[in-house]
Amino acid sequence: MKRAVGVMDSPGLFDVPVEPTRRVSVVIPAKNEAGNIAWVLQRIPTFVDEVVLVDGRSTDRTVEVARWIRPDVVVVIETRPGKGAALRAGVEAATGDDIVMIDADGSMDPVEMEPFLRRLRQGYDLVKGSRFLPGGGTADMTPLRDAGNRCLLAFANLLYGSSSSDLCYGYAAFRRDAFQSLELSATGFEIEAQFFLRARRSRLRIAEVASFEAPRREGNSNLNTFRDGWRVLSTIVAERLRGTVPALSFASGGDTATEAEVTSRRLAAMTATVEAAAMLVEATVNEVAMAVSSAPHVSLEPKLEPIATSTTSSGLDLEGPDDRFRRERRGDLIATARRSPAATTGAASTGGAIRD
Repeated sequence: MKRAVGVMDSPGLFDVPVEPTRRVSVVIPAKNEAGNIAWVLQRIPTFVDEVVLVDGRSTDRTVEVARWIRPDVVVVIETRPGKGAALRAGVEAATGDDIVMIDADGSMDPVEMEPFLRRLRQGYDLVKGSRFLPGGGTADMTPLRDAGNRCLLAFANLLYGSSSSDLCYGYAAFRRDAFQSLELSATGFEIEAQFFLRARRSRLRIAEVASFEAPRREGNSNLNTFRDGWRVLSTIVAERLRGTVPALSFASGGDTATEAEVTSRRLAAMTATVEAAAMLVEATVNEVAMAVSSAPHVSLEPKLEPIATSTTSSGLDLEGPDDRFRRERRGDLIATARRSPAATTGAASTGGAIRD
């Protein structure tokens, strides 16, 4: 029996199963992940009905490897840049009722998706992974990224009166129709923040499950800490300005919070925001200091090229160009005078005196 969408229930009471015929699709945005995509595809559970790989114009063999590992993979070539554009294209192409989004770099284990889908079948519309719940964790976050992530999370909880434990993590399961109803527009990594925050504004039932983020298996990440952090921050503010935020909790997935509870959450979020901001400043200073200390030494003194000149007996060249010209000209006149007595007489008659 399928639950009616929009009914508000108490936490823990979503125990009525949906139809067993609901199809499951996995959407994987990828760009130049030939070295990682095989591991991801090989670990996808057998209950998954469809895998949609959205390739962002890879220049390596990502698509070829994917088709070799899983011949039934649906490949979507996305010409627009960005993870957000790829995710939206993948959901559009997917045929499943329930969709799991996962990264292609091996940092998220496909084996973990079963608890996500179990929560969906308990009646939630969106189940998001959290690295900061008990049982979760991350091994792929620098101190700077950690501080920035905590700062953005605390700020979002402050603005929305929520108690989410993670914001910028792309492992999630959701109902396809719920995703499409949100009309998302983000093109980059900020798609995750826009998705989760807009789902909250739309009163979708949201749950969190613990997840572990491993380091990418190989290659370099396309994430830019400062650029993408700024885009997430802009998204948080923009989504808040769209309208009134309902008094619902991220963590409990749909319980109605009292005004006192929302106030308490916001006070806690304010404290967390200040602490996270301090962490971000400290991490940024440490990052800059490390960059400066590891940079090669560059001399700031002007480099003077030596000039080949004649020198005095002391080894120092004290002549300028005009002095040198006069000295050479004087030598020529003396040599001429010695060869021609008449020239010497003529010079003397005009009052000129040439001395050796």
